[in-house]
Amino acid sequence: MDKTVLLPIFISAALILSRGYSWAFCTFYIPLMVMVPTYLHYDGPGVPPITFYLAAFIPFLFQKQIMQAALDDFHWLDLFVYFYSFCVAMSELVNESLSSARQMVFLDAFYQIGPYLAMKWIVLRGKRGDKVVTQYVGVLVLVAVISLYEFRMGQNPFMRIRDIWPVYDTGMGGVFVYPRWGFFRIQGPFVHSIICALAYTMMWPMAMWAAQSGVYKSKFKGMAYVFWCWWGLMMTMSRGPMIGGYLAAGLYVMGQSKFRIQLFAAAAFFAALMSIPASFKISEYMSLTRETAKSESQETVIYRKDLIFNYVEKIQERPWLGYGFLNLPQVGDQKSIDNAYLLIGLNWGVGPVLAMLVLGLGSILAMAKVGFSSRTHEKPRKLCWALIGGIAGTHFTIATVYHAYPTNTMYFMWIGWAAALLTANKRGLLKKEVYEAELVPNEPSEEAEGDSPKQEGAPAKPTKEPSMVIL
Repeated sequence: MDKTVLLPIFISAALILSRGYSWAFCTFYIPLMVMVPTYLHYDGPGVPPITFYLAAFIPFLFQKQIMQAALDDFHWLDLFVYFYSFCVAMSELVNESLSSARQMVFLDAFYQIGPYLAMKWIVLRGKRGDKVVTQYVGVLVLVAVISLYEFRMGQNPFMRIRDIWPVYDTGMGGVFVYPRWGFFRIQGPFVHSIICALAYTMMWPMAMWAAQSGVYKSKFKGMAYVFWCWWGLMMTMSRGPMIGGYLAAGLYVMGQSKFRIQLFAAAAFFAALMSIPASFKISEYMSLTRETAKSESQETVIYRKDLIFNYVEKIQERPWLGYGFLNLPQVGDQKSIDNAYLLIGLNWGVGPVLAMLVLGLGSILAMAKVGFSSRTHEKPRKLCWALIGGIAGTHFTIATVYHAYPTNTMYFMWIGWAAALLTANKRGLLKKEVYEAELVPNEPSEEAEGDSPKQEGAPAKPTKEPSMVIL
């Protein structure tokens, strides 16, 4: 049964040939990524575990669109995507073996680099940004509706197939449903509640953008989808991602407002004002230990504080290449490394951590410049702020939790989306005059030598100049 994972390879190839690259990506690949759990996989000889959505992407990687996105549409963000994978491969080569390095290159090609380039092409050349949003939002809304049963009853419908699946690693998560605050934390088709929450953190501002930009014909439908993305995040009851989600939504709300400069200035002033009492609270936590903690939330904060101090020392011992994926050191009883930056640094060194920080901060600052520009048309300007919210919320969230598939793939797709918008802006495709210019008939040109004369009395057919938009 586990060999059914390979079936999407043939379905993707058939859809690309029959319906086109963008249509197949939006209609088949995205729903498969979100709806089918990654812990259902196939262990083939000489390759890492193959999930359904990895298999589905294989035909997408070997198409001319990937080369166009990599070469013709090159952006400086590409370099740091490649640098991330290069550091991972070098770390595995030194710490493990050539086979391990080869497998990591395989995973990065199909989980990170490939989707990043595919998203660049689909948004910039395929002009299907709206479709990407509606597909992601629609599938996550469906997950939220299905997960109402899990939230109340504590039984995950997506887990039922694990009983008959021949390859199931209980260490990958997706086994237990955790109670909290009188309900059960949903995880849907994801390996853990925090990964489910991170997916909603990334999509909540995108749903708000779609509802506000008229992507949906019905305003009620758009607002209903926004509600379900918010409620899906709430049902995970994961505190770090919930804060990250509100940060993401808040950045979008401030950025798309007409008073965005004043709102950001007020937010900066309020943050500076609150930093004074926050510093006293932090110093109080610094003096506590897990044994003296008075509540679960205090114990969680102290655990993460100890985590940083303990494992930063380990990273400093091997800063450039880390310890490799399978050789992680353990300090005391801290098996769970609830900080993606620490985990990446331990695995592969500071190179990939720096690459991720540059990807996140660089794309946020570049898109903020576009978002503040008065020359940018309203729709892509607001989309820039939605992406800023999703990327910033992700970076905040993964400082409190680990990072896993498919949200890791989603993150690199979001960076690819940002690269596409920035490339389009550089080419002048996001200007107001491009969106708002009236399409007027071309003036009739003089007859070229050798052309047959025009039929007398026949009106000249006006030809319209195509609008250059990417959404």
